[in-house]
Amino acid sequence: MDLWETPVSLCFKQQCQHLLGDFFRSLENAAPWFVSLGKPVNEEEGTCLYSLLGFEREKGISFLSSIGSIKKGRSRNPEAISVVSGAWDKFLHEEVLGNMMETITKTSVGATLYYFMHYGKKSALMHIPGDQFNGKVSKSLKGLYLKDRQRKFQRKLSELVTKTTLSSSLSKTPDSSVVHEEIQEEESVSSDEEDVTEGIIFSEYITLSATDAPCLSKVFGGESKVPKCYLNAILLELFKVLGHKSTASVDFEYKTGNQGHAIIIPCVKDEDSFRRQTQRKNGLKVA
Repeated sequence: MDLWETPVSLCFKQQCQHLLGDFFRSLENAAPWFVSLGKPVNEEEGTCLYSLLGFEREKGISFLSSIGSIKKGRSRNPEAISVVSGAWDKFLHEEVLGNMMETITKTSVGATLYYFMHYGKKSALMHIPGDQFNGKVSKSLKGLYLKDRQRKFQRKLSELVTKTTLSSSLSKTPDSSVVHEEIQEEESVSSDEEDVTEGIIFSEYITLSATDAPCLSKVFGGESKVPKCYLNAILLELFKVLGHKSTASVDFEYKTGNQGHAIIIPCVKDEDSFRRQTQRKNGLKVA
């Protein structure tokens, strides 16, 4: 299912932009740092915005292209990345980020031209992009601090995608074609900056069999492959609905009639952590 071809695409796009705004707000008090909006500086992927968001290159480019912030491909070079400056200015205005972020900086590093934007405390910004790549400025944002915010952004995005997909699959009303025509008309008259051409690419898909998982197959409209993050989000919601909060467990029943009991062990980092959490929450001894 391509979310960018459904009647909810514009609303979904706006919600994605809001999540991106929340991500930048979460870094407001960090030391200011520039990231490239398009190609990586000196071929280092970590210098790009998609890397800051926790994406690999292809997934990140797809996400930013989908919300209209960049465009991929030209007639002479289908792999070229073009930054849509007007879309970024509009994003900063709509998300009220002007008091903490500057507009796009277009400058050269070496002999190559790049588009940069910064995150972090605007009032503490005392350097230019080139200073980051000639050793004059060192990065001070701690890895764990950034990873935590990346995980939150990715989790919220996955939840949004899942809700949108399920809503589109289960709520097809007779008037949906009319709504779709209205959205298409609105998209056709909007500027190139609003063009949505690509969907999000997910790293891992799960194959669904209508025989083994008839209910899930029906929920996803008969799709044979579903992003794993969708199923993970559904599983978490099932834990909340069916689980016992006091014991962090879920009782269920197999098709054979046998009873099952699943124990949920959150936030384990290694085998020892798993043992400790299991014993603390359920009083079980784990070999």
